[in-house]
Amino acid sequence: MPISRPTAKPAQAGFTLFEVMLVIAIVGVMLTLTVPRLNARIEAAQMTEAAERVAGRIRAAPLRAQLLGQPLTFDPGQAGAGAGLVLVPLDDGLAGWTWAYQGALSVSALGLCEPGAVTLRGAAGRARTIRVSPPFCATEIVPGGAAG
Repeated sequence: MPISRPTAKPAQAGFTLFEVMLVIAIVGVMLTLTVPRLNARIEAAQMTEAAERVAGRIRAAPLRAQLLGQPLTFDPGQAGAGAGLVLVPLDDGLAGWTWAYQGALSVSALGLCEPGAVTLRGAAGRARTIRVSPPFCATEIVPGGAAG
């Protein structure tokens, strides 16, 4: 009678349930830590882009005032008073963000600017302030909403 040797079991391929759940838990923790930072960076980039767009409109205002031959204003409080045109819409595609004006931000028909500032504040509390310097609407974007 021949003696049979015990045969080795073939190696099992794959992962155990514990290993799979451990990997899912680690990925979940990593996502929990990185998603808020990613959202903050996206909002900061959108805010910087919007501030640059508004600053460009302000820098272009003297030429536009000269071409139209009339004074312009960026202050929405003066829009109905016949003081000029509102060039910066408050709803510039930035839902949930607010604008605050310091000064009238007006441009004479000769293309000369009055000093002022516009602050853009995001939903997360971040802000950018666009300072306007006379006489030719030079702009400076200041992070943090400091109008100085």
